[in-house]
Parts: sequence; C-alpha cells; structure tokens
Amino acid sequence: MNHFYAVQYQAHPPLVRGTVLRPLSVAEFTEACELLLAEAQAHHCPYWLLDGRADENTRPLNMYEWLGEDFLPRVHRALGSVPCLAFLARPEF
Repeated sequence: MNHFYAVQYQAHPPLVRGTVLRPLSVAEFTEACELLLAEAQAHHCPYWLLDGRADENTRPLNMYEWLGEDFLPRVHRALGSVPCLAFLARPEF
C-alpha cells in the first residue's frame, strides 16, 4: 500500500480490491493500474473490485484510450482470461 492507492487480495472468493485513498494525478492513476495488474498476476485473479469514490479528478481522453488500447489488453494477455471489473464511483461519475 502507498499513500494514494491500496491494493489487497482476498482468496475466498478470489478478488483483487483497489481503493483510491485521495484524488489521483495522471501518473498516480497509471501507477495504480500497474499495481492492480501486479497483484492480479501474483494470484492469477481476473476479478477486480475498484473503489474510486475518493477520486474526484476527471481523466484526459488519452487516459481512457490508454486503458482500452494498451492496459486492458495487457491485463487480458497477462491473466489469460478477460478481466471482470466492478466499480464503485461517486454518483456524479
């Protein structure tokens, strides 16, 4: 865990949990994604619950492009299965 993002794994049921601890910069957002992938790889777990309610920043369009074109395909390749993601977000998101 660091000061901006927490990542935990639970075995039963298998789940990687990611929690934003405060609003994230673009660099911290990408680092948090990589932390999630590392934890998921360590446990071969494609099931993620992501709590972004503490993050109030909107992302530049290129971040969403990076997620769809680079990061999520890498997750799929690394885990050998399609990731199953659930999000907790602020109502305005």
